Amino acid sequence: MGKARAFAAAGAVLLIAASASVRPLAVPALLKLPANLDSSVRLTGTATLVDMTAIQAGDLGNAIRANIPVAITNRVYVASATSDAAVVVNESTVEGPGNALLQTTTHSWAVDRRTFLPATAPAGSQVEPHQGLVLGFPLPPRARDYERWDFLTQTLVTARYRGTEEFAGRQAHVYTSHSSGQVRDPATVRAIPQGLPVTLTSTSDTTYWVDSETSVVLDVRQKQVTQAVIKIGDFALPPVTVFDLDASYSAESAATLRETAGTAGHGLFILRTVVPLTLFGAGLALATLVLRASLRARRAAREPVPLG
Repeated sequence: MGKARAFAAAGAVLLIAASASVRPLAVPALLKLPANLDSSVRLTGTATLVDMTAIQAGDLGNAIRANIPVAITNRVYVASATSDAAVVVNESTVEGPGNALLQTTTHSWAVDRRTFLPATAPAGSQVEPHQGLVLGFPLPPRARDYERWDFLTQTLVTARYRGTEEFAGRQAHVYTSHSSGQVRDPATVRAIPQGLPVTLTSTSDTTYWVDSETSVVLDVRQKQVTQAVIKIGDFALPPVTVFDLDASYSAESAATLRETAGTAGHGLFILRTVVPLTLFGAGLALATLVLRASLRARRAAREPVPLG
């Protein structure tokens, strides 16, 4: 075999081998939590809540805001990352009419960049302990139950798989979760005035529509009720609702997430199907050319050399 055919044969082998390695090597990198993640989603709905701004101003008459339109912005970003773990920060703000800031909370967790499960935080990071999932769903999402962390009650709850359906032009897995219990989130507990004999309880029901191909959460429907019980000695006053929320993604956020899912799905299709088939086809074509060239060379070698 000549040098040219030898190089061509080696190239054909490399192309075919590359076609087989694209999915196991390149696709997992695409499924990894980006180290530069910084995204926000907005939920809109109605809420009854305690207006801490009014309380701090001494305006007790407006301390409870009932059935007001609210917008919740959840910003999630990676504060630091290693090759395997990331510190994820979740900043949540609740705005009322006129964009008035009503509540704000910040939490940070260390998660595995592939499984989204708890991980060891990078050195020097300040994170909160947790169990299960706190950030979306792993990719690809499975048609099964997942354990998720409810930071308000500091408990592990089950996101139960309810089936797969068409949602906004995409195939989506549907999960529902329910949590109920005493509020133990340190940030929330610290907001209660010292010395006030108050116990908070929270009940939350959430439905997730998760793109079955890309794991993008296409929509969320969240209903949450927080009640306060004041106990003086053995006497407890009737529970008072201090937060009652019914919200889902805004139309703008939902449209953006559908577009994100479509773009990510196209990228996965290219890496999983188009690139491997293209490499395999190129390798097969090159191997065919090498084979034909070898056959022609053999026939030429067998033909008698004409005598002068």
